[in-house]
Formats: sequence, C-alpha cells, structure tokens
Amino acid sequence: MTLIGKRALIGASIVLVCGQISAVEVQPIGQVQAQTDFGEPDSGGESRWSLAMDQSFVGLAAVETLETSAIKAHWQVGINPLADSDVDVVLEPQQAFIAWNQGVFGLTVGRLESLEQSNLISLSNNLLSLSNKGMSVASYFEPYENKALRLDIGYGQFMTFSGQWVIDESTSDTPWSISSVVNTAEGSISATYRKAEDEDAFWGTQLTWYGSGNSVTAAWVYQDELLTWDASIRTYGQKTQSFLSFSSSNDSSDKRWAAGVQQPLSESVMNFSEVLWWPDTDKVDWSTGFRLSF
Repeated sequence: MTLIGKRALIGASIVLVCGQISAVEVQPIGQVQAQTDFGEPDSGGESRWSLAMDQSFVGLAAVETLETSAIKAHWQVGINPLADSDVDVVLEPQQAFIAWNQGVFGLTVGRLESLEQSNLISLSNNLLSLSNKGMSVASYFEPYENKALRLDIGYGQFMTFSGQWVIDESTSDTPWSISSVVNTAEGSISATYRKAEDEDAFWGTQLTWYGSGNSVTAAWVYQDELLTWDASIRTYGQKTQSFLSFSSSNDSSDKRWAAGVQQPLSESVMNFSEVLWWPDTDKVDWSTGFRLSF
C-alpha cells in the first residue's frame, strides 16, 4: 500500500472512531428532594421536627444508537447529605447496569430494580415524602437486585413481558421473577410473579386508571392469602394535584391513611405537603418540601 493510501486509511479510521464516539449521548440524571418532617412518637415522648433529604439520588445515563439496536448504560447512587453517619447511609448504591435493545427484545445485566419495583411501585401514584411512595406492598420485596439478568419482550409501548434472574452462589436455586405490563392512554395494569427458594410464590398486581381530571391506583400482594394492599384516588386541578390514599396489611392493626397536595412548579420541580395518620395508634406525621428532578 502506498503512503497516500495508508494516510487515507488512517484518516478514514479516525473519522469512523470519532463518529462512533459522537454517537454516544451522556447526560447526568438525578433527584434532589428536601423536606421538613413533623412527627408524633408512637408512645409518649415529645413531638419532633426534622429535616430530611433521603429521597435524593444522582447518576449518569449513556446511550449509543446503532443501525438496528441501542446500547444503554446507567449508574445511580442514593445520596443523603443530612444523614447521621453513625446511623444512616450517606451514599447508597442503587442501580448500575448495561442494556442492549433491538426491536422487541431487550437484555439488561447488572444491579437492577426488581420487577416489583419497576412494575408495581413505579407505575403507581402515591406519596412523595416516603421511600417507595409509602406503599405497603413494597415491604415484601427488595427494591434492587444485584447480579441480575433481565429479558424484556415488548410490543411497542403497549405491552411488555419481562423475566429476571439473580445469580446467587449461596443458594442452589436461582431466584427468578416474571412480569407483564399493559399501558394505554387510559392507564396501566401489571402483574408480577416471584418464586424463591423454600417459599410459596408471591403474586403482585397494580392497576391505574386515568379519567377526566382524576385517577385511581390500586396495588396488592398475594401469597396463599391477601398480604397487603394500597389504594389511592387523585384529582388534577389546573396547578395542583390532591390525593387520598389508604394502606392495609393482613395485620389488622397496620392501617394508614394519607392525604396531600402536590404542586408542579415547572417540568422539573414539584412542591408537596402530605399528612399521614395511623388510626390504631392515632399517630400523625406531616411532611412538606420540594423535589427537583433532572
């Protein structure tokens, strides 16, 4: 090959590499939430005031679009600047994964959200002041799973079937779960199934319906019997959203009402004020604050 030919080949390679690099889109992601909490102790003592930022997180998301597929990378860590380092966690790993999508198929590997977190909790409308939206169904599942592999098969944005397996060397059986989600303009419905070692299967269901100026959300978990459920009704005004929700479990003493107002100040900022009441203990908590998403 002549010197001119070699230079042309090198130049073409540089252009190709630069083109591949420029095709990767990287952007920061995150959520900064600050709130003031007022709570009454369960028994005796004095009421308390506190500041909290434990619903905050930061991360990075990258996408490279190829001719017929896309590769995504996601990293996310929870942050709590106001944490007591002797008690709480200042930095908490949440998600770290690589995903490949082609057509109707998607394959994701890494530290992932559990299918219950993705398809029950995330699809429901509920509280902002508590983790997992304050839903009682979240107490039966871990929000994240390490060393996980997920396969998604989707039909556009309408229907998705998912299966997730966890590589756990400490057990002879591989923990796994499956899920299906149907999304429409009127709402969504999802179902999950989880089978773990030495346990009966867990079933989970979520239903959200959007009407004219209001919505209804319900979610429940079943294992031989109904374990727990959450329900919420929400109305949408011109500038505010108000809601009333109820949570209950098979323990008759574990019931909670919640009501509040959430006001979008912009596409990325949400102001909120929420009151929680436990009727069996007559305990009341109140939270107000804002959430900035980017």
